Order: sequence, then structure tokens, then C-alpha cells
Amino acid sequence: MSLTKIVDGVPVTLSAQEEAATLIEWASAQAAAAIAATVAARLAVVDTTIAADTTVQLLKEMTAAEFDAWWTANVTNLAQANNVLKRIARIVIRRLT
Repeated sequence: MSLTKIVDGVPVTLSAQEEAATLIEWASAQAAAAIAATVAARLAVVDTTIAADTTVQLLKEMTAAEFDAWWTANVTNLAQANNVLKRIARIVIRRLT
């Protein structure tokens, strides 16, 4: 297989070096597209998980005062605080990476 380019309206066969560079460019573009699709799919899963998490949705809608009241009423020991913070940290990390 030989690749060609058009020079002044005339097809010209690419040199081996030009052909190799072109094929590397195409492969890089395909790899970048595949990576972008993988990242988009992963973020869609994370977004779906976040949307289904009623606690996270509740926290997102709260004002600072409402959050303070919720925390006081629902987080009564260190283990509960750790669980809430771990849950939020996991979501943030998954969403950012």
C-alpha cells in the first residue's frame, strides 16, 4: 500500500518517511479518540452513580446551615463521619480522574 498526496493537482506517492509519519499521526489520533471515549464512558458511569446516590443529592442541595444541622443530626460518631467523608472523597476522586 502506498499513500499519495496531491501536489499541483497531480497525485504523488509519499516517500517512506512521509508515509510512516502519516500513519503514526493517524494511529495517534485513533488512540486519542479511543482514550476520550473510554474516559467519557467512565464519567457517565460515575455521573449515573452520583445521580442515584440520594445522600449525595441531598448534600448537594443543602445550604451551609442546612448541612451543619444535617451533620449534627445524622453524624454522631467518628465512624459515621469517616463513612460520609470516604463516600464523598470516592466520588470526587472518580469524577476528577
